[in-house]
Amino acid sequence: MDTNPDRGYNRYDPTDKPRNEGTAIAPDGDDRRIALEGYPEIRLHLQMIRLTEEDLRLISLMQPFIADNQDQLADSFYECILQTDNLREIFSKHVDMGHLRAALCDHIVAMFAGRIDESYIERRFRIAVFHQKVGVPPKWYITLYQNLLTILLSFVHEISDRLSDVERMRQAITKLISFEQQLGLEAYEQRSQNEERKAKAVIGAAR
Repeated sequence: MDTNPDRGYNRYDPTDKPRNEGTAIAPDGDDRRIALEGYPEIRLHLQMIRLTEEDLRLISLMQPFIADNQDQLADSFYECILQTDNLREIFSKHVDMGHLRAALCDHIVAMFAGRIDESYIERRFRIAVFHQKVGVPPKWYITLYQNLLTILLSFVHEISDRLSDVERMRQAITKLISFEQQLGLEAYEQRSQNEERKAKAVIGAAR
């Protein structure tokens, strides 16, 4: 995967809007749910966790409910941050919480567009790198996603009478969160490797 920091993965601003996200169908009329030419490893990961185009279709059916309740979902998520001293200190030091909350609303709604393509991957990398840069350790980054999963599954339960297959929806969302966690960990690893290479280059040049 091309994760060259010069391509923008390390310039995430929490107020950025996702590019070409938010709708299940791409602007160019490409109606595939998974469009990842040039990303064989990511496609393999999708196959391994069995996140399919049908899962993404189901997920997209949730988007109207998510959009209507995004404020409630964001509030639940940030209760976790505010109740965790380490996370509260990290975020309050580096980011305006109001802007971060608005960015979370955008992110959650975009998650349920039901399409995984290059802009989706790029966005997730940039979000992960932002968290790494402000000092969120990998274990806390994973914890944030686990908290989001808990909130989303509880929300599915709340609206279960409006869903045709609650269990399949729960499974699809769980697989999507697992995929986003993996992308985040990969972004952390790639940036750490980039920083290590830069440090070695500086040491080598100084000799």
